[in-house]
This record gives sequence, C-alpha cells and structure tokens, in this order.
Amino acid sequence: MLILDVAFNSLLELPPELGDLVLLRELNCSCNSIKNLPPQLGKLKALKVLKANGNKLAKIPEEIGHCQQLVRIVLSENVLKTVPSTLSHLTKLEELILCNNRLESFPPVIPLNPSLKKIDLTNNPLLKHMIPISLQGNHEFIKWVCEKW
Repeated sequence: MLILDVAFNSLLELPPELGDLVLLRELNCSCNSIKNLPPQLGKLKALKVLKANGNKLAKIPEEIGHCQQLVRIVLSENVLKTVPSTLSHLTKLEELILCNNRLESFPPVIPLNPSLKKIDLTNNPLLKHMIPISLQGNHEFIKWVCEKW
C-alpha cells in the first residue's frame, strides 16, 4: 500500500504535484497548518484514506468527488464552514469525520450514500439549525434528517 504521511511537519500547504502521485492509497497530512488542499487532489483515483485533521482548512476542493476509491475521510479540527456536495459521488465512502469545525451547512445528499456507515459532525455549533448539537454525533439521526430535508 502506498502511503504518504506528512503529519506533524508544520506544513503550510501541499504542492499541486501531489496530483501526480496517482498510485497513492493513503494521505495523512494531519496536524499541520494547511489552509487549502490543492484541486489536484482529485487526480488521486486510487486514494482510499484522507486524513487532514488538525489543520486550518477553510474549504475542501470540489474535485475530491473524483477520488472514487475513498473509504475514509477525517477532516476534524479545522475551520470548515461547509463541505462540497461532490462528496456524495464517493460511492465507497464509509466514514466521514467532520468534528470540531465551523460548519454552517451540510449537503443533505451526502448521508443518502448507502455505503456510509459513520458520519460524525460533533461540535459544530453553527450547524444546530439543521442538527441539534446533542445529536451531531448520531449517524442515524443525521441520515434521517437529511432524508427529510
């Protein structure tokens, strides 16, 4: 398995050339100071795991929806206000962790993905209009709300 682990390196960004690593299966860029992921991330067709928690990410590129093999995404402890609806294109995605962000909205189409087994939105106070704070870690409730939305 091809893994790139650059966690805990005080990185400010990832280079666009990251997209050239087409055989990459896991990317761990956790606990840095990264503000943006390059759109070239979408070229990583073999990527199964993305860990970018503990950064300063304000947005995720729409192109992430091209990473069809993604099974696990961990984006907690960032400053995300929203996530792209293209995450709904990830038909193999099983786990989406978005705890401790500043989410103001969440695309209701994402939880309708039948492969998703875990969505965790815990501690996103600005999302309380959609999902009460006490239930933001409850996958079944999130799925139910999004089905009704």
